[in-house]
Amino acid sequence: MDRQLFLETENKLYRYYKKDKLMESLNAKIKLFESQVQTIDNELKSCSVNIEPNIKPISYEERVQTSGDGTSYAERETIRITEYKIKRKTAIMLEKEKILEQIDTIERDALEIEWKIKDFTGELKTLLELKYKKRYGDIKIGEELHLSQSQINKRKRKLIQHIAGWDQWGKIS
Repeated sequence: MDRQLFLETENKLYRYYKKDKLMESLNAKIKLFESQVQTIDNELKSCSVNIEPNIKPISYEERVQTSGDGTSYAERETIRITEYKIKRKTAIMLEKEKILEQIDTIERDALEIEWKIKDFTGELKTLLELKYKKRYGDIKIGEELHLSQSQINKRKRKLIQHIAGWDQWGKIS
């Protein structure tokens, strides 16, 4: 078994055992993004734009329109603020889509790993949970299972080969 496949399979196992925490975090972000988009939509619908006036001393001279396009300061500021809010909303929606894509990937990987490890029982299942769920080191796992480090490494390699073997078998057909 090559090192790259071993590491990829191990990473899938780590992600599988921490998926609940990760999914909770990603779903909280999605709710935050939805709330932010709703707030921006409400501000845009209610035309809630706060413009700071150009503070200039009062002049009693003749006033001349200096805008080349015929828009006033208030109109230009309103347009600028509205465009900024629309850009913010678009950026938030893009971030939300990226997170939804992450959730899809996590769910797909979790289903794949769950299907592959469902038949493991006893010491093999315990080894998986200690190593990848609880993230114990080899020494601590050895104490829990009463095994030497070399025995742990052999069993871990065997487990990873078995799990990765499903991928290899699927690629052959």
